Amino acid sequence: MTYINGILISQTKRRFQLLSCLVDRHNARSVKVV
Repeated sequence: MTYINGILISQTKRRFQLLSCLVDRHNARSVKVV
């Protein structure tokens, strides 16, 4: 169970990093436009 939980946590962390990266890009674009 611990091994599976570790994999799930690592996957969620990756997804969160990808989401934050996309948000940062979007914010940078909006700032450039304004």
